[in-house]
Amino acid sequence: MKCENLQKTGSFKVRGAYNKIARLAGEGVREVVASSAGNHAQGVAFASTSLGVQSTIVMPRSAPLAKAAATEGYGARVLLYGDCYDEAYSKALEIQQETGAVFVHPFNDEDVVAGQGTSIFYNSVMARLEQKEPADVVGRRFEDAFSHMDLESSTIYRALQAGASTVNQPQRYINASGKYIHTINTTIPVKDADGKLLAVIEVANDVTQLSELCDRLAHLQSQVGTQETSKKQKLKRYHFSDLIGRDPKFQKSMERAKRAAQNDMPVLIYGETGTGKELFAQSIHYGGTRSGKPFIAQNCAALPSNLLEGLLFGTAKGGFTGAVDRAGLFELANHGTLLLDELNSMPYELQSKLLRVLQESYIRRVGGCLLYTSPSPRDRQKSRMPSSA
Repeated sequence: MKCENLQKTGSFKVRGAYNKIARLAGEGVREVVASSAGNHAQGVAFASTSLGVQSTIVMPRSAPLAKAAATEGYGARVLLYGDCYDEAYSKALEIQQETGAVFVHPFNDEDVVAGQGTSIFYNSVMARLEQKEPADVVGRRFEDAFSHMDLESSTIYRALQAGASTVNQPQRYINASGKYIHTINTTIPVKDADGKLLAVIEVANDVTQLSELCDRLAHLQSQVGTQETSKKQKLKRYHFSDLIGRDPKFQKSMERAKRAAQNDMPVLIYGETGTGKELFAQSIHYGGTRSGKPFIAQNCAALPSNLLEGLLFGTAKGGFTGAVDRAGLFELANHGTLLLDELNSMPYELQSKLLRVLQESYIRRVGGCLLYTSPSPRDRQKSRMPSSA
């Protein structure tokens, strides 16, 4: 079969496998191993044979015989092992450890570490983020390749030492160029049937720019929240006098909003998009006893849950890798109004934490132990009908 025909099958691109194995061949690698039951297997087999590299592909016994035959036809040694992909994957890692072959991983966004902490895959996205060359990482022990890092705070290093997995764990650290980067990491240890650690896979999502925007947003919110600052900067503020309507239902909503402005109870504002929910929220704030205090609005659908939690509740130093003491929007809106827009878009686990704030009137910063007295968030708004209890 020609290369062009192979490129058209499935989503795997032979060109990607060819480039990976060409780099490995240039480094003197003469044997690779992979685990797949699909196009990745055929791509590795084709590229390896073309470049004079010996390849072993481990497939589960349930793999289609046509796939196994096609892969073997490209010159790879095909081993059928186990009843599922996980078992075949573990077998491939065993072969990698026994023979010294390089494991060619099908994933695109992770760092893979195996053996005695030796990196076996490090993709170009992570290389750009951490300002490292793949050749400086692959084949080297993790602590040698990342000697500039605080290893005890590294999610990969902790997984190598303790074999524990982490899911969506924030991490802030300094890359090789001395720049702080912020990632959300999922780190998964790969173990055999006896529980022996075979490898560690980490997928990191770069949220550095979003994190910087959150920090900047929190700072700006603290600057523009008060009425005095709003006047100086000529920020648009709405009052009840700006809301005009003759419909009886509108007039009834106005009466309820004016009553709400005179007490400290949380307020839920419901309405379809474009019906003026924030106008009502501002009118309640500026028409009540909190008018001289901060008014802060945050769209709950605009940020990932990991960053939104830190933005709302603040962070404590040491709460996660690189975390610093920073007040959240609840603290910045102290004695004022915090408008949580698109509240229904907030993840359920974060909604439960918000419920505790409303019930107990205190907050705990992310990763912290101290409790902070919290004012009740005066206004919350939703764009969809609340579910009936």
